[in-house]
Amino acid sequence: MVPPQMQHALRHHKGPVRSFGDRRGGGNAVVYLFAGQAGQPMIGLHAVGRWWGSGGAALRLAEVWRLARHLDELLHQAGFTPPQGDDHGRQ
Repeated sequence: MVPPQMQHALRHHKGPVRSFGDRRGGGNAVVYLFAGQAGQPMIGLHAVGRWWGSGGAALRLAEVWRLARHLDELLHQAGFTPPQGDDHGRQ
């Protein structure tokens, strides 16, 4: 599921690799932290969709923050209510 040009990042990830979604359903995504150029922390994001193929990105932390804000706005527009649990949405 990981594009060949980003295999090196996955091999050098720091910490857990998080996967969510269903490959057979709509698709799934994998995210992980790794050290980019000059040791700068970056987030690897790879997504596969049943009908739209696959893609990946290596994002700086500021870009991940902006992405998270946009996703939060979209969830709000869709009327999503987070599940009850701790501060991280875990139950």
